[in-house]
Amino acid sequence: MNKEDLARFLRYVKQYEDIDECWMWIGYISGWGYGYFKYRYKMWQSHRWIYTYFFGSIPEARIIHHRCHNKLCVNPYHLECLTWLEHRQAHAGEEYNSTKTHCRKGHEFSRDNTYVYKNKYGIVRRFCKACRSIYHKERKNG
Repeated sequence: MNKEDLARFLRYVKQYEDIDECWMWIGYISGWGYGYFKYRYKMWQSHRWIYTYFFGSIPEARIIHHRCHNKLCVNPYHLECLTWLEHRQAHAGEEYNSTKTHCRKGHEFSRDNTYVYKNKYGIVRRFCKACRSIYHKERKNG
């Protein structure tokens, strides 16, 4: 990673002069709401790329946490490297995802329309079955 790579990255960032404000990613955004940046034929999450540029490699089994709680922020001063447990503790008391009644596309999180599972880190996740079905149909017909 060099200054030319950083210059190319910053073309996809809105307002990156102020280190106190969020630097908003305006490039490609995934369905999960995270920015992505292509670097050396590999897709990187934009916040992970900028963290690596400024602070070096990310140790295995670590995640990059947004202190500002803004998924599209790529301000390196808003990011910190945490374990999963530290990340969960940073979000302690924030139950906004578990209290949502509808997915981002408006489908209700009902018993029949919600897929619930626990990932390998012990975190319970929910997915909308209707959205998953639409995704797979589009992919099949793609």
